[in-house]
Amino acid sequence: MAGSTRVRGAGLVSAAVLLALGPVACGDVPADGGGGPAAEQPGAGGGPEEPVSDAPGGHDAADGPDGSDGGESSGPDGAEEPAEPEVTEPPEPGVFQRRAERVAAAWPDVEPLPAFDPNVWRVQGVEEAALEDTALTVLVGHGSCDHGWGAQVHETAELVIVGNWTFQREGEVMACDDMLHLVEMRVELAEPLGERTVVDAATGMDVYTEEFTGGL
Repeated sequence: MAGSTRVRGAGLVSAAVLLALGPVACGDVPADGGGGPAAEQPGAGGGPEEPVSDAPGGHDAADGPDGSDGGESSGPDGAEEPAEPEVTEPPEPGVFQRRAERVAAAWPDVEPLPAFDPNVWRVQGVEEAALEDTALTVLVGHGSCDHGWGAQVHETAELVIVGNWTFQREGEVMACDDMLHLVEMRVELAEPLGERTVVDAATGMDVYTEEFTGGL
């Protein structure tokens, strides 16, 4: 693990991935054990497509609030800078905490969540860390119309359990695109990682194994 910056299951870059779904309410994901559907290349399905904005208010990401050119800087290699969440703390942290405790008690024979839960998404990847590291970089996903998103962590003597949460205010979103946006987030550890196993809360899987695909 030491010194590596690989992510198994997903590259650690801010990106937007078009899910292989028809129009759905933003954030809806099939009940498949916490994972999302397989990704599809943009433009599949035939016919010209209207560009879909992932910026608040329906403007292009480079536009200002009134739709004019806002002159915002872009990220590495021209990628758009990720949006900032309005809500930065999980509304129901107890849901993740209870799930993490069950994962720790059952490890390594953990059953994945039977249905999608916005409080405990599967993470999209975790950057490999050195034994002495006291933080992890987690790749989390969120929808265009979500008001909040982030990563959570629960530690035991043997495990570091990570999860992805999202939040959408009830009644404020009638329809949305079906984009999944990927964002790097840092979670602090109470002590160095050491030899502990990093586990995804939704699936109960070691995130550094070949079997863990990060939901993509």
